[in-house]
Amino acid sequence: MNAKPHIYNHTLDPQQLLKGFEDKLRESHKKPATISSYLKDARFFLTYLRDNNITLQHASPEIVGSYIEYLRGIKKDKPNTLRRAIIGIRQYFRFLTEVNIISGDALEKVIIPTHPVITETQITEKQLSKIFETLESSGDSPLKTKRDLALLRLIAYEGLKASELVNLRWFDLLTEGEGKLGFLHIGDPKPRSIALSATSLRYLALYKEELFSNRPDSPDSRLGDFMFIGFKGRNAALPLPRLTRHGLKFALYQFGQIINVSHLSAQMLRDHAIDHLLGQGMSQSEVMNHLGLLRLGNIARHL
Repeated sequence: MNAKPHIYNHTLDPQQLLKGFEDKLRESHKKPATISSYLKDARFFLTYLRDNNITLQHASPEIVGSYIEYLRGIKKDKPNTLRRAIIGIRQYFRFLTEVNIISGDALEKVIIPTHPVITETQITEKQLSKIFETLESSGDSPLKTKRDLALLRLIAYEGLKASELVNLRWFDLLTEGEGKLGFLHIGDPKPRSIALSATSLRYLALYKEELFSNRPDSPDSRLGDFMFIGFKGRNAALPLPRLTRHGLKFALYQFGQIINVSHLSAQMLRDHAIDHLLGQGMSQSEVMNHLGLLRLGNIARHL
């Protein structure tokens, strides 16, 4: 039985709104620690508004900007704390917009501070070229090499998230015109279909050919159900049916070792994808649709 939708009006007090916000987070299956953190951030922001005699309906982007500067002053040398606080109140404002307490999102154009590790290193095209060249000339098995090249291409040039990549299946890939055009369907959490570049499609085709030529003939073999497989053992001797988040993290660590970046992450590669797609002539809205982004603020620092 579906839960009844929440009904709100402008007469509700902040505590009632916070309760509605908490209910919404629970319905979205957020982790208890995340819910607690978001509620704390929302309460702190409401206290700031109250102390400055500002109502929620008048919390303009300028007011929010002043609040963020206020946070910077009290959270010096704590960039992670500041970043989480902004994410928390952004979630609260989205909730208020959804239930028609406010019109529009005052945080829509507010840029979330980048993780401090990411700001230290922006991945360049030259670095990515070195990773690709090193992988292609490595002594790894052809299957692992082609898998690594394909997954790196999808993250660094098509902008897939780690969670999206590990959940891909081969039926999510559609090709037309004898494989010259390719479209990738991406499921949760941001369902969409994207057109792949010819280069990305070529890397996937080479990997798929190698994968299925190595798949055991036994009918109960699951190798190849998921698009990206994992590996286990010394020199990746044993293929596994599915790449895990941990396996992807280890693969990214290996890529980072090639360019002396010990903290290479999927988000860093996604940042490169935004720059790449904008450089290819995509509009802001097209890039947002391609990456499954909801707010312009998520790519504003790349413009």
